[in-house]
Amino acid sequence: LLEAFNLLSDDYFLLIVGECYKDLDIYKSLISSSNNRNNILANFDYVKDSEVSKYFAAADVLILPYRSISCTCSNV
Repeated sequence: LLEAFNLLSDDYFLLIVGECYKDLDIYKSLISSSNNRNNILANFDYVKDSEVSKYFAAADVLILPYRSISCTCSNV
């Protein structure tokens, strides 16, 4: 996604939101070297349920790259 985002003009904004369980260095490197780095906001922290709606409201497109997730929520 980050590599594809480089192919776009600077008219777009990318939000990367959610806890990451992999090494963040590769993602941080891709962001810092991106032509559009000023249009990328990355929040690799856990997002509380009460905060999720603001990210969904800001999105025109949503990409959910999970095949499976772990969840300790009782209301899932």
